[in-house]
Amino acid sequence: MQQAHKVAISALSSASNKPSVIDETPKREMLSQDATDKLWLRMAARYGHSWVSQYGASPDRFAGAEWRLTLAGLTDEQIRVGFDNDRARGGDWPPSSTGFRAMCFGIPSFDSVAVQVTKRHGNWTPFVRLVWHNLDTYQFSRVDTATANRLLRAAYEVTREHVMRGGALPEPSPAIEAPKAKAHKPASDEVARAALDKIAAAIGGSEPWANPVAAITTPNLAEIEAGLVQHYGAASGEA
Repeated sequence: MQQAHKVAISALSSASNKPSVIDETPKREMLSQDATDKLWLRMAARYGHSWVSQYGASPDRFAGAEWRLTLAGLTDEQIRVGFDNDRARGGDWPPSSTGFRAMCFGIPSFDSVAVQVTKRHGNWTPFVRLVWHNLDTYQFSRVDTATANRLLRAAYEVTREHVMRGGALPEPSPAIEAPKAKAHKPASDEVARAALDKIAAAIGGSEPWANPVAAITTPNLAEIEAGLVQHYGAASGEA
């Protein structure tokens, strides 16, 4: 079985080392055997028979060699991110080696990108910002929904391939801190009094707030009574 594994590795390595005018991917060190063994155990524990039936009970054959080459150059932290993203997607079937590599890079699904793009002023991730950069935004904003979807998917695939090949993403946008509200400080008695004095001087009035009770005029009952007698007396004389 170990011999078959070596043959598979050799075959894949030979194929990947053939010169190509279009493949400029830098050569990366394959995933270590120890890391591959751990990945196999975790995937088998997570997906059970569906993993074993697709890729085998151990990484000692061609499938294991393929996974080692596909995940070449990834760090332990990136592998951890891949497992976290695989769990988050909630799938019943194991991912492909290329699909898992995308998860290790934190590449979101196309549907997730489409939702973020519709929110033009949202907090975009660096990946979505690069998708937008690769998108023909002039055409995107002027075509029907189906055509816009095709344009967005094309930009997504270009960006995805760029990241999968080890390309860099733009730096995250700096968070804009909301302005802090100033604490309210009530005016002192002196300041309030000075303001009231200014108002009184401006309108040329007295200071009713100094003694509110004194500002109320007490009615003269004698004058009111005399007025009533005079009024009704004159009315009865006329009758």
